[in-house]
Amino acid sequence: MSDLVAATGMNRAGLYSSFGSKHQLYITALARYREDTEPEIRTIARRALERDPADQVDAPRVIGDILEVVARHSKEGGFVLRAAVELADDPATVRRVQDAWSELERDLTAILARAADQGETAIDDPRRLARTVLVFIQGAYVVGHADEDDRRLADAVAGLTGLL
Repeated sequence: MSDLVAATGMNRAGLYSSFGSKHQLYITALARYREDTEPEIRTIARRALERDPADQVDAPRVIGDILEVVARHSKEGGFVLRAAVELADDPATVRRVQDAWSELERDLTAILARAADQGETAIDDPRRLARTVLVFIQGAYVVGHADEDDRRLADAVAGLTGLL
C-alpha cells in the first residue's frame, strides 16, 4: 500500500474509498494489466483470422509473433500467471485468470483450425495444440522473467514454432 500511496499521491483512506479493499484494488489492477498487455496479442490473432479466407494464415509465424510479445513482456513477470499461482484459492482471481486463458486458447484454436483447414499444416486436434501453446506461454513468462540468459527462451520459441 505504501508503494501505491507514493505512486498515486493518494492517501490510504482515499485508496480504500476508491476501491473498497485491498482485494478489490488487486482485482482492478489485474483487469488493468489485461487491458494494457493483451490487446497486442489479440491484435495479432485478429489480424490472422480476418485475412481473406483464400490466404494462408501462416500459423507458425502468427504464433511466433504472439510468443515474441510474451517474451518481451516476460521480464514484467506475467501478472496473470502470478495471480494464478499466488491467489489460486480466490474465486474472483481464478475467474479472471480463467477468462484470460480461455480467450487466448479460443484465438489459438481458431488460428490452428484455419491452418489445418487450409492444408497448411496437419493438425489432428487444434484445440489440444492450442492448449499446449497456452501452457508453453505460461512457462515462457516464468523462464523469461527468471532467466538471465534470454537465449533459452528465444531457442524454445524457435523450437516450438519449428514444430508447428
